Amino acid sequence: MKTILNLKQYVVLLIAAFAMTSCLDSEDDPFTIGGTGYIQQVVITEGEDGKATSSEFTPVILVMGNEVINSCSGTFPSGNKFTMTQTTGNPYYWITNTSLVMPSSTIPSGTFTISASNQEGEGATFPVSINNTTEMKTRLVGNIQLESNTIKAEFNKVENATNYWIILKQKKSDSYFESVAIIASYSESQLATTRAVTIDENTYASKVSNLTAGTYYLTIAATINSSSQILLYQESDKTAVFEKK
Repeated sequence: MKTILNLKQYVVLLIAAFAMTSCLDSEDDPFTIGGTGYIQQVVITEGEDGKATSSEFTPVILVMGNEVINSCSGTFPSGNKFTMTQTTGNPYYWITNTSLVMPSSTIPSGTFTISASNQEGEGATFPVSINNTTEMKTRLVGNIQLESNTIKAEFNKVENATNYWIILKQKKSDSYFESVAIIASYSESQLATTRAVTIDENTYASKVSNLTAGTYYLTIAATINSSSQILLYQESDKTAVFEKK
């Protein structure tokens, strides 16, 4: 079963955001939703200097309801609509269906309005603010491998990125929210002298101990963060297979 990354963390975040009661499906409470999100950047073309000359940007928004959500959709700050879909195995959570969203050539910044209804047809809306107009000026290029249970990764400095991540996914197409574990995270200042990291099994073992046996994928991501919120996200196209026994 797919696991939402740090589910409890996002529950706390969404509850704090709109003062949701801690009792799901309470008959005394109206249907309400909350959400958080980021913009995903994919570099399309680069100039001779290696800097991005064009990119595509797509919102990735995670929504939670205090009741089972029956339908859900979103609206860009521009007024255009986008599709959302239920996360696997959890009808309380819906996420942007990026395969059905037309990417933008510029960063969509502002308030995204999320509309949802429950199984009784009651509706609710929630504003998700993603305020950022700064894009990453270079493509994230890196390599990651697993050798003798040690994770080794090398990657370039991404202009304007503030943070870098080693994450574990169940499917290569999963979003950051759908990742099953954050193996490691680094601020730009921590990587001032090197872009090569080594993570031994003792360091990451506790982060994967509760995963079911199966095949997972390691990858690298770069982000622009504001405080604890990811505003812009870019992912390497390189992955490494991680077998959980």
